[in-house]
Amino acid sequence: MKKVQLFSISESSPDGISIHTVEHSKVNSMAENIQCMDSFILNNVTYIISFKKDSGDTQIYEACNKQGEFLNLVKENTLAFSSTHVAILHSENNVLCLSYNEKTGYLSILDISDNLKLNIVCTLNIGKGISTLKSFIYRWRMFFIAYNIETGHVDKYEVLINKSTSSISTSKVWDDKWAQGWTRFSFFQLGAENFFIKTNIKYVKVNIDHFMDDADEGSHPVLNIDAPAQMRSLNNVSAFTDQKGFPFFAAYSTDGNLSFNRIYGNCLGWDMVSLLNSEPGRSLLLPFKNDKQNYLLVY
Repeated sequence: MKKVQLFSISESSPDGISIHTVEHSKVNSMAENIQCMDSFILNNVTYIISFKKDSGDTQIYEACNKQGEFLNLVKENTLAFSSTHVAILHSENNVLCLSYNEKTGYLSILDISDNLKLNIVCTLNIGKGISTLKSFIYRWRMFFIAYNIETGHVDKYEVLINKSTSSISTSKVWDDKWAQGWTRFSFFQLGAENFFIKTNIKYVKVNIDHFMDDADEGSHPVLNIDAPAQMRSLNNVSAFTDQKGFPFFAAYSTDGNLSFNRIYGNCLGWDMVSLLNSEPGRSLLLPFKNDKQNYLLVY
């Protein structure tokens, strides 16, 4: 089992946040060799779902129990395939998990039942080599994007639920060819609109993009700048919003540096509000909310 770091994030002023390390004794270990993970809320309980590397083994952890213990393993599932990317979609009545394998090119949509069992409800070949899979909601409609860092191709899909039959299907609503080299995508909402920050490691750029209102339209760069030193040689970037809806992002490098940054309201930049020396050699960041409190998991 692998010991993880967990940080609680609280508002400290109108313009900032305060970061506190959750006591190690209150944080349980997680499985070894986790490739990807995401969080979801089911029946008002926050969970973390993780997928092991090169394995069909998955784990679901309750984020925090009534005794104040974090990351409690509550369910294990074994799938017939492994996953390199995962993304959660919440519909009105369903929690859906998008599971993708970059070697096979297949994406599976899994329904998470009330007893935390994973049920395959749809399978789609979206192509091999997808490096970024991200989901988002807009006006109760469910979407995900798939981007290939080597070719620059990007596709936007809508996930559809037939209310009369409860069947699930997908429809490609937009595609384009971006520059090669984009990575470290992270989505956030501002004014109920969808934005994302991304870094280009080939051209050393940072963008903040806004997805347009129409489903068949792509994104528009609000910010396009040369990547500052802070945004180079990073391992992960993960965005989140505080209780007032202000957007932030955490940035981690494998030497252990972990920064927290507040994005401007006009999305034309950010201020670093905290810099921590966390443990080096970590691979994943996951922000999540539990009982309205923000946390950041460093795996």
